[in-house]
Amino acid sequence: MKHYANQGYEIALDDVGAGHLGLNRVVNTTPDYLKADIELVRDIHKYKKKEIMMKLLLDYCNATGAILIAEGIETVQELECLHSLGVHYGQGFSLGKPERAFGNISAESEEILERLNGRKNILFLDISGK
Repeated sequence: MKHYANQGYEIALDDVGAGHLGLNRVVNTTPDYLKADIELVRDIHKYKKKEIMMKLLLDYCNATGAILIAEGIETVQELECLHSLGVHYGQGFSLGKPERAFGNISAESEEILERLNGRKNILFLDISGK
């Protein structure tokens, strides 16, 4: 990984929080992006322990300069919870359905993000409000 990082590539780790990706891999890789696994995101607003774990990942990212991406955001409640925690970016059906080409998000998703952030987003996946 260091070879690619030295060439200017950025490193992303997917499925962080899933059983097969241990924290040692996160620490030893020093990624630029962490993608929090969908199981950590699902119903996060209902489980305080999930919120605590997401906050720990966010604190790690903020301390190391990495970006935290929450994957699998499927409900407005999940989006609102992740936004309130300060998660940097997100992806999932509540933000838009997968498409072949990069495009705009739905008007409903844009309205939700605008309400949460108090502004229109330059990057539609930015859920941090910053």
